[in-house]
Amino acid sequence: MFDTKSRITNGLFRLLRGKRAFFAWTTGLTVCLLLVIALSKFFVEAQTGTARFLLHTSATQVVPQETFTVVVGLDTTAQDVVGVDAVLRFNSDILEVVDVSLGTAGFATLVPGTNNLIDLTQAVTKNLQDATQSQLEFGLLSFDQGTELLTTPLNGIFDPVSNPIATVTFKALTLGNSAIEIARNQDGTTDANIVIINGSQPEDILGTGSDSVNVAVVALASPTPTPVPTPTPTPSPTPSPTLDPTPSPSPSASPCVLLYDFNHDGLVDIRDIMQVTSRWNTKTGNPKYDSQYDTDADGDIDIVDIQRVVNTWGQRCNGAGDGT
Repeated sequence: MFDTKSRITNGLFRLLRGKRAFFAWTTGLTVCLLLVIALSKFFVEAQTGTARFLLHTSATQVVPQETFTVVVGLDTTAQDVVGVDAVLRFNSDILEVVDVSLGTAGFATLVPGTNNLIDLTQAVTKNLQDATQSQLEFGLLSFDQGTELLTTPLNGIFDPVSNPIATVTFKALTLGNSAIEIARNQDGTTDANIVIINGSQPEDILGTGSDSVNVAVVALASPTPTPVPTPTPTPSPTPSPTLDPTPSPSPSASPCVLLYDFNHDGLVDIRDIMQVTSRWNTKTGNPKYDSQYDTDADGDIDIVDIQRVVNTWGQRCNGAGDGT
C-alpha cells in the first residue's frame, strides 16, 4: 500500500516534474488536486457516496497456470470523476497478478509505473499473515502525460465488458478459490476511492455497492473414456453336409530338367561329358562348335567347359538309370 511519501515519490508528481511552468488558474488548481488525490489520498469522504466499481471476469473456473482477465468498469452516478484509486483484494496463494493496463473509457494515466506500464512491485502487496487479504492497488487519472493536459472527467456508466476503465490479468497458481473484490473500509487512505472535485475540495464518492467476482482453480478434468462396445457373439456356422470326395487324378510329374544332361536321359554321366570332350578346342566358326556345350559362353569349348560338366556328375532325376 502506498503511504503519502511513496505516492509523492512514485506518482504523478514525478510525471509532472519539469513540465510546463504555467497553467491557467483553474487548470493549475485541478492538477494540484489530482496530485493530492493520487499521491496522498488526503480528501473528504462523502457521507452518502453512491458511485461504484463494476467488475467482470473472463472466466469463473480455470486450471493451474491458466491466465484470465478481470475488467474494471465504473458507475459515476452522473458525477464528474477525475480519478480513481482501485484497490482489489484477492488470495495471493491462489492467484498472481501479471499485468494491469488502461481500458478504453477515457482515463489517460495509469500509476504506479512509467508510460502507463504498471510497476507490479509497487502495485501488489501480499499479506503474509492472511493471503486472502493481499491487494492490488493502482490509480487512474484524467491527465494526458503526452500532451501535459487534463482530459475530460468521466461521467456515466462505463461497462466493464464494452468500455472498461482498466484490465487486470491474473494467473492461476494452485487449486482453490479466490474472491476478487473492491476493498472498502471507509478510512480514506487504504481503501478504494472514486474522486470528484467539489468546489476546490477533492471528495470520495465511492459507495458500498461495488461488484466482486469469484474464481475457482480446478484440476484439469480427465477425458471420459469412450465406451467400448460389447462384441456381438458370432453365430456358429451350420456344418454343411460332408460329401465323399471325388478322387482327383494324380498330377503328372513335371519333367525333370538337369543342367548339362545333354542327352535328356535324366542323368548327368559320362555320356554327357563326352558330348563336350568330343568338341574340345573348337571355337566359333568351326563346323564342330556347338554353343550348347560352350558352358561358359566364351566362344571356346575348352577344359573349363569339361570341368563344369564333371562337377555335376551323378545328378539324376527320380527313376533315372545308372550311368556307366
